Amino acid sequence: MANVTNIEIRAQDKTTTAFRKVGGGLRALDQKIDTTKGKFALLNGGLSSMVGLMGGVFGVAAVVNFSKNILEIGDRMHKVSGALGLTVPKLQAFQFAASQSGIDTETMHKALGKFNIEIGIADGKLLGANTKFSDLGINIHDVNGDLKDSPQLFSDVSEKIALMQSPTEKIAAAVALFGQKIGIDMIPLLNTGKDGVKEFEEQLVASGAIISQQAAEDIATFNDQTDIMARTLRANLAPVLVAILPALGYLAENMDT
Repeated sequence: MANVTNIEIRAQDKTTTAFRKVGGGLRALDQKIDTTKGKFALLNGGLSSMVGLMGGVFGVAAVVNFSKNILEIGDRMHKVSGALGLTVPKLQAFQFAASQSGIDTETMHKALGKFNIEIGIADGKLLGANTKFSDLGINIHDVNGDLKDSPQLFSDVSEKIALMQSPTEKIAAAVALFGQKIGIDMIPLLNTGKDGVKEFEEQLVASGAIISQQAAEDIATFNDQTDIMARTLRANLAPVLVAILPALGYLAENMDT
């Protein structure tokens, strides 16, 4: 009986020591977490307000997912529009026009990227040299000699292709400017003519379905800040977790002793 009692006491002592070590580590962990609460207060308050307004309709999970989706879309629009040299509203006009013409968003982005490359190639040639635009009777420069922006040139190209009578001629022109596969996919949109994208944009504006340039910029800034915040939190918590690992290991080794 004495041996059993001694084993039980030793086990209890070791377990108590282990729990004290873990407790100390967890208190340090709590202090690290407390320092981050102020940083998340604004975000928490904003989401709480949104949940209060919309929770009865969608539920908390749906509101969170919906908000996350908006943040992802806004951030993506900001980055893609910058890469393509477009404003965020104009990018949405192209995306909507593509959607209404049976073209997926990524294909539209690739088409605009290829189109910009062709504009750059044409602008780099000597004045009067033949280009894929001049072959269509399009001047890439305005009356002041300045390079037209891509939406204007897209409108010019669309008008030329829409007026072509031969399907073969349409395909050849589209493929020359947008690439073989994408050029063919673009025909339905190009057939809407010079005002096609503009009319789709007007529909979006009238419906209030445009995310503004400022909103997209604010979302992108917010996402950048939360990314830094998350990385900072991980960096602060990692040493604390590492510090309590020996205590946790000690506890695990002595639980059954």
